[in-house]
Amino acid sequence: MSAIRPLSAHPSLEHDRKEAKALLKLLHAGDPGALQRASEHVARSTQRTTQTWALADAQRIIAREYGLPNWPRLVAYLADLERHRHAPRHNRVDQRVEQLEQMAQRVVRSHAHRDHYVAREPLQYVPHCYGRSFDDVFAATITLDDARMVVARRNRCASWDALLENVTATAQWQQQRRWEDASSALQRARAAIRSSDASALTAVPNAHPDVVIPSEVDRAYRATLARVALHVEHTSPTPAARQVTELLASRGADVQHELDAELLGWWPMQEGGVVRVRWMLERGANPQWTPPNGISVLEHAIVRFRDAACVDLIAAHVTPKPALWIAAGLGDVEGVRQFVAGKGKLTPSGRRNRPDLIAMGVAFEHMPVRHDADDLEVMWEAFRIAGWNHRWHTMDALLEAGLPIDHAPLGMPVLMEAVPNLHLGTAPLAEYLISRGADLDRDWGPRHGGSARAALRASVQNLADPRDPQVRRMLDICGAGTVAEILAEGNAEPPEPMTLYPLTRRVLQLAADDASALGATAVSTEHLLVGWLRVHAGGLADIFVGRNVDMPSLRTRIGDRLRPDRDPLAGGELPLDVQAAAAVRIGTELAESLRRDGVHPYHLLYGILQDEAGPGAQLLRAVGVTATTFGKDYRDLQ
Repeated sequence: MSAIRPLSAHPSLEHDRKEAKALLKLLHAGDPGALQRASEHVARSTQRTTQTWALADAQRIIAREYGLPNWPRLVAYLADLERHRHAPRHNRVDQRVEQLEQMAQRVVRSHAHRDHYVAREPLQYVPHCYGRSFDDVFAATITLDDARMVVARRNRCASWDALLENVTATAQWQQQRRWEDASSALQRARAAIRSSDASALTAVPNAHPDVVIPSEVDRAYRATLARVALHVEHTSPTPAARQVTELLASRGADVQHELDAELLGWWPMQEGGVVRVRWMLERGANPQWTPPNGISVLEHAIVRFRDAACVDLIAAHVTPKPALWIAAGLGDVEGVRQFVAGKGKLTPSGRRNRPDLIAMGVAFEHMPVRHDADDLEVMWEAFRIAGWNHRWHTMDALLEAGLPIDHAPLGMPVLMEAVPNLHLGTAPLAEYLISRGADLDRDWGPRHGGSARAALRASVQNLADPRDPQVRRMLDICGAGTVAEILAEGNAEPPEPMTLYPLTRRVLQLAADDASALGATAVSTEHLLVGWLRVHAGGLADIFVGRNVDMPSLRTRIGDRLRPDRDPLAGGELPLDVQAAAAVRIGTELAESLRRDGVHPYHLLYGILQDEAGPGAQLLRAVGVTATTFGKDYRDLQ
């Protein structure tokens, strides 16, 4: 078998169509290289005359060079890739390259262990595995390059090279925003928009015409001036605010796109979501708009809002595509039943138009659909989406059609999504599932935390506020005991030795390196702060953004000490001074009180800030950070 040819960094169907035409010309001309390529991928190629080659032959050769069996399969693969590349928001990557490499290595190991959960990804993302069966995937060799493709596509990038470009561009964007001065053109424009000052806003694009046009990363993060203006217009509906929005539109800002994109939804919805969606529709958002990924606004809303009232507002303006999951997500019982052929069986139309959650940018979702899924899995997809929208009647219809309540094609049932995720308001879904017989005590394995009841109890142990009424409600629904009992049980267990997370240890190493560079004989809390800022290229400092912290001043005060996190480092022999040792101890005590399994750099920041007289706390106080800046947020920052 000939070697599989890798896709280009930015593959496209148009490029491959042109290549196929060029290859056909070479075949007609009798080019030896082209004929050799044909001999490797087309049966009886040596018996063909040069003029009998057709475009379909050239297309088949190219598809097979990529490891795909035919041209239609290549077309389908590239169509999936293009949809995913245009996923809303969730297509920017803020992980470091070494983390992504580790993910790729885990994919290779998981394949070697025949992990069916991870095997779904090569089936969708690796060309020579695309559209095949699990057995085919496990029989195939998954190289590190294949695994890198999996990680890239998991992040909605077309290739590993495109992923690295994404990482670099995102890091540069984050750096710029992290340390941005209030006098910058962008910040002045934002300030003028927030104060509805059209005159002040006019001066900015006059001097900086490009400030109104967002970058690709701005669009991905929805961090555009047009979106800021619409937010101000919605929350402070004045003629001045509307004038600012219209001014931006006159300077080239795509206000209509921002209005339309708002209808794609974001979960969990904040209070007042229905009011916001209604306002956007009245303001001119188009529910019939087709986003770049080709998937309708209504489909996005069903899986991204997870709020039936918001979905219904949009559904009133459009005609839904015929699909089982859409009917289920809309609460259309008769629509669901028309796709059911019998117990556990669907009509052929029931298997069409399945939900592509990757392309719709659903948070925390990177498992693609299986091409060869059975009818029960397709029904489960619809059941799960109906549950997100609290459509109990369509869920009942699917159960009546033969779907087992605890069906788990991804390794765990819908109950395991609903029960442990207490902060997401999933108690009504859990209550419904349990009322229909979902098993609270079935063990789904260590990957998923055991049983639903066990996962709930473990979740309560790590909550910021375990006595929240929603927590008590979920415990009552699941019969999992009381908060007091669970906390007492956790406190009765012998504590695990508290260790520093690897990232926290790196902070200490970078702090010692800083101290050594300055000729210090011990590491102070100021050195700890500098080490804290050096990891992740200053990424931890993002928690300061939006909290009235003078970020440019912080950057200036640190100066050239904010060096890259690179080996070799010096100062490994330097001890912590008394204040720095106390900061580490206080951070460790916080982690222990929160029942964490290690000390995170944010816990270390807490320790630094507790000593108000220490140099680290003094430096932070000078830029607006104090021990009260985060309140109780230390519990949730990691």
